Amino acid sequence: MADRTSNGKGPFEIKYDDAKGLFDIRIFQKHMLGTKLTARIGKQEAILVKAEQKKGRDHEGQYDFWRLEYASQKNEDRTITCTMTIRDSYTVFESELNYEVKGKKNKYLYGDPYISFPSFEGDKWDENCSCFSFKRQAPFNYPELWQGKITDSLREGKNSPLIAANKKFETIVLSPLNHLMFNTVAVNHLPGRVRCGIPRAVNKIEKGTKTATILVYGIGINKTIDCWGALLREHHGVDRIEKDADVLLKYISYWTNAGSAYWYDTYKKTSYEETLKKLRDHHKMLGLHFGSYQLDSWWYRKEGDDYTSGIIEWEPKSATNAKNFNSMLPFKEKLKKVDLFQENSLSYVQSFLKKPIGCHFKQLAKDSVYFKNAPEDFIVEDFPIPKNKMIAEKLFLEIFKHPRWNLAYVVHDWLSFMNDRHSAFRDLEVSSDYFTGLDQACRQIDAPANERGFLSVQLCMSQPHMTLESVRLAAVTTIRSTSDSDSFFVEGTKRWWWNLYSSKLIQALGKYAFYDNRYSSKSHVHPLSAYSKFEFIWIGLSCGPLGIGDEIGKENVELIRRCIKNDGEIIKPDIPAAPLDKCFLYNPYTIKNDKGVAVASYSKIKAARSCAQAETQYYQVFYLLVFNTHPFGRKVDFSLRLDELIPAPAKEYILYNYFTKEIRKVSLDQDCDYPIKRRVFYYEIIAPIEKGIAVLGDVSKHVSMSGQLVDSIIFGDGRCDIMIKYAEESEISRYLFYLETKPSNVLLNGTVVGYEYKQEKLEIHLDWKNADLNINQNQKLTIIY
Repeated sequence: MADRTSNGKGPFEIKYDDAKGLFDIRIFQKHMLGTKLTARIGKQEAILVKAEQKKGRDHEGQYDFWRLEYASQKNEDRTITCTMTIRDSYTVFESELNYEVKGKKNKYLYGDPYISFPSFEGDKWDENCSCFSFKRQAPFNYPELWQGKITDSLREGKNSPLIAANKKFETIVLSPLNHLMFNTVAVNHLPGRVRCGIPRAVNKIEKGTKTATILVYGIGINKTIDCWGALLREHHGVDRIEKDADVLLKYISYWTNAGSAYWYDTYKKTSYEETLKKLRDHHKMLGLHFGSYQLDSWWYRKEGDDYTSGIIEWEPKSATNAKNFNSMLPFKEKLKKVDLFQENSLSYVQSFLKKPIGCHFKQLAKDSVYFKNAPEDFIVEDFPIPKNKMIAEKLFLEIFKHPRWNLAYVVHDWLSFMNDRHSAFRDLEVSSDYFTGLDQACRQIDAPANERGFLSVQLCMSQPHMTLESVRLAAVTTIRSTSDSDSFFVEGTKRWWWNLYSSKLIQALGKYAFYDNRYSSKSHVHPLSAYSKFEFIWIGLSCGPLGIGDEIGKENVELIRRCIKNDGEIIKPDIPAAPLDKCFLYNPYTIKNDKGVAVASYSKIKAARSCAQAETQYYQVFYLLVFNTHPFGRKVDFSLRLDELIPAPAKEYILYNYFTKEIRKVSLDQDCDYPIKRRVFYYEIIAPIEKGIAVLGDVSKHVSMSGQLVDSIIFGDGRCDIMIKYAEESEISRYLFYLETKPSNVLLNGTVVGYEYKQEKLEIHLDWKNADLNINQNQKLTIIY
C-alpha cells in the first residue's frame, strides 16, 4: 500500500490511501471532522478514479495541490473533477460538474447536497467539540449551538456556516466559498457525515458548474472566524465596510418601522406629515441631531392593507390604514385612515424634513407599474422577480434613482418571505442576479449624505445564506441581526442571545449588525422585555446603527447623549464588540445554564512614552460588558482573567465600574468574578497603568476613550498630556484617571482648571462652552504630578 501525505506546517493533516481510494484526515491531531474525506454523487460514495498531487508557491507561501477525478458508482459517465488547495491556515475545496443535473421540486431546499465534495465521514468523531451554526431556513440568522460531536447537531442538513472548537480554542470554520445562496454544510447523524455542496432542490445544476468550500483552522475562536470572513471578502473582491461608511452608520437615526412609536400610527391622530414635522422640531428643541429619518412600509403604494402586501409603486400614497399588526387578539384590531402628505412625492417630504432619509422596500406586486411596463422582463408567481441581473439593475435604478431625492439608504425587508414563495430563489443564477442587480444599481446612485457617496442597503429578515451572499455586495453596509423590535416573544434575554452570535457572523463578513430600533426610555420588568440602559451600551460597542423609535416626549435624552457626540455622531470603539472565546463553548440560553456571557471591544490611542519618541506606539483601553441571557433570568455567574481579554504587556490594570463608579486595581492573572441576577449587568472600562497613571477617558460617554474623543497621549516622568479632539458646541465632559499621587497641577491649553482627587481617583470636569479653546484644533489636557 502506498500513501501520500499533505500536512505542511498547518493543523490540517491529510493522507491519501491508494488501496482504499480515500483520504485519512486529522485536524489538530483530532477527528473533529471524522476520519476520512471523500466525495458523493447522490447518496452513494463516488469512486476515486485518479489522484494527482503537486506542490506550489505563491504570494501567500507554499501550498499542496490535489487534482481528483471521481465517477458515480451507478454510471461511470457521471463524473466530477475536484481540487484541494491546502495551506497552513485554510484549505479550499472545489468540484466541477462534468454533466448536467436536473433539479427536483419535491426536494427540500436546505437538505443534503446532491454532489458532495468534500464529504467528511468515518466512525470516529471528536466528542469534545462545541459547535455553532445557524438555521438555514429561519430569518434573522437564528443561532444553533450544541456540544459533543459535530454530528450531534439537533438539525440535520441545515447548517451554514459551521464553526467548531474545543476548550483549547482549536477552531475550524467550514463554509461555502461561492454560490453562497445554495452551497451548504449538511450535517447527518447516522451515519455521521458532514457534506458540502448544492442541494438537488435547485432548478438545475449546469454542466461546468464549480462549487467551492473553504475550511479555515486556527487557535482562537474569534480570530479564526475573523480570518474566515477576511478570506471570503478577499475571494469576492470586497473590502470591509468602514464604521462611518454611510449616514446610518455615522449618526443616530429615527425609525418608524415595526416596534417604533409611529409605525402605522401618528402623533395625536394627525397626519404623517405633521408627525414628521413635530419630530423634527422636537428633536431640535432637545438638541438631538438625527442624521436621517427612516420611512417604513406605510408610505408607499401597496396592493392591499396587509403588511405582506407587495409594492404597486414606490411613491407616497395619500393615506394608509393604521393597524395593530402585532395584536394577539385579531378581533381587537382597529383600522383607521391616516393621512400622509400634502404632496405625494419623496422630494416634498425632504423639503420639510431637511434630512437624509432611508426608505423601506420589499417585493413588488403583480399589479405593480414596473411589471406592467415590461412583463416580459419578469418571472411571475406570487410576485414578479426580474429574469437576470441586467433587468434587475435597470429595475432598481428606475425605482431608487431620482434627481431631487436625498435618499441615503434602502431597507430591503421581507427577504425570507420572498425566498420561500418564489421559484427564482431555487435558481443558481436568477437568485444571485437579483442581489447583483441591486448592488450594481445602488452603487450608481449618488447619495451625498454617505461618506462613500452612493446609496447603501440594509438587509432585513435575511436568512443565513442571504447574509453570506451579502459578503460580495459592496452596497450592503448593515444587516438586521434580530427580529422586529418590540416582538413580544423575541425580547429580553432571547434577543440578547440571538444578537450575541448573529452579530459576530455579520461582523466577520465586513458588515455591521442592526439591533433594530429601540426606545431609549423603555424598560419593562418581565423577562420578555427591552432594557435600554443595557442595550444602548451594547449597540454603541457594536459599531452598528443606533436607531431610535421613541414617542415624542418620552426620550431618555441623557442615555442617548452617552452614545453620541453633540452633532449626533455615534461614538464607537475601534472594532465591533464580540463575545469572548469562552462564550462559544456553551449555550447561555438554556434552562440549565448557570453561566453568564460577555462581549468586549477596545480603543487604541496613539501614545508616546516621552516627548522625543519617534516610534508610534499605542495605549489600549478595553470595554467589557457582562450580562445574563438565561431564558428566565435566573442567577448565573461569569468569571474571567484579564489575560483572556488583553494581549498586552502591562502588569496591572484599572477596572472602572461604570455605574457604581468604583475603581479597582487588577493584575492580568487575577480572577474577576461577576454574579449576575436577573436584569443585572456589568459595564467596565479597563485601562493599563503607565508611570503611575491610567487614563479612563470621558466617562460621560459609554465609549470613553474612542478615537473620536481622544487623539493621542504622551506619558512623561511626572506628567501626562492628553490631546482631546475639538467638538464644537460640546457640553461638559467628565475625564477620569487613576493616579497614584495627588496632582500638583491640571491645565487645559495651558490654563489651570479645577479637579477632584480622592482615593487615587482624579476627576476633571471640562465645561467646553466656557473654556479657553483652540478652535478647530485638539485641546491639550495636562496633568502634572
